[in-house]
Amino acid sequence: MVIGTTVAYLGARRVGRVAARRAADREAAGDARSRLSAASASLAQQIIELDRLYESVRRSLRRSEKERRAFERKYRAIVSEYTRLGQSVVRFDSEGQDANWLTGRVEELSERCRRLAATVPAR
Repeated sequence: MVIGTTVAYLGARRVGRVAARRAADREAAGDARSRLSAASASLAQQIIELDRLYESVRRSLRRSEKERRAFERKYRAIVSEYTRLGQSVVRFDSEGQDANWLTGRVEELSERCRRLAATVPAR
């Protein structure tokens, strides 16, 4: 009787640890998805702002043709990478990609957006 109770206790304890570990993993994955979602939304807003700046730079008489082309080249590279990255974000769950890695890529692109936007003086 004591042996059966001990085995049942140890089995229940093991199942409880496994369940707790799985719950912690699910929570961590949810947190990672939330960070990815927030970073993606912020990046989307930055892209919208860059679109406005792009039009402003294209029409600017204060900038040389060389400056306009440099801005345009960087802008297009960012938008192109944003498009590829957006596709990765959309399918990351189905392919089991690491949300933290993807969030890092989104944040890197966001920093490039900030640097490019900083090259345009405020009106």
